[in-house]
Amino acid sequence: MPITGAADVAETILARGARFAPHARPAIVNGNAGVIVVPGQKAIAVVSLSVAGSRIVEIDLVADPAKLRGLG
Repeated sequence: MPITGAADVAETILARGARFAPHARPAIVNGNAGVIVVPGQKAIAVVSLSVAGSRIVEIDLVADPAKLRGLG
């Protein structure tokens, strides 16, 4: 379910994602700035940030284990 609006997105990220921040590693994801979340031996999420005019305009999160299986 998409979350829209800066305040709602920020609130959701802080509520759900803050505990994963220490495990985030910078990465280029499909040509965009992003992070790969690796709390142990394997990635549990990949996040891509689309930027326009120095603002984040879209955040894509993939956390489906089947889609992450190919990551090293």
